[in-house]
Amino acid sequence: MKVTDNVRLRSFLKTLEDDKKLIYKPDGRWHLGEKTLLQVPYENIKDAFGYMCSYYNVPNNADKLKDLMHDVVNKEYLDNIKDEKDFTWLAKVMGITSAFKKKEKIRSMVYDAFSIAL
Repeated sequence: MKVTDNVRLRSFLKTLEDDKKLIYKPDGRWHLGEKTLLQVPYENIKDAFGYMCSYYNVPNNADKLKDLMHDVVNKEYLDNIKDEKDFTWLAKVMGITSAFKKKEKIRSMVYDAFSIAL
């Protein structure tokens, strides 16, 4: 199976949900702490997680995904990333051009994007 950006996004969101950072409440809304992220339309309630993944995967919502990243990504999260391709994905989400750059440079640029000292 090829790991695409969509798979990485789903994994990122699922990890947040498993860690109880992202919570789906009966009012049909996804919450991050006290912050409401999005409301799931009634027709998509049965697959609320899939709707959220699709929502953040749409290019028009790239800024909202960046905001979510800024809210949840910290030094501990970045230090625990093992796959360098995850850093490439994070760079892409944050609007950093990673083409033709070394892995160490990409890692450094991602840490800088989140204002975290390497």
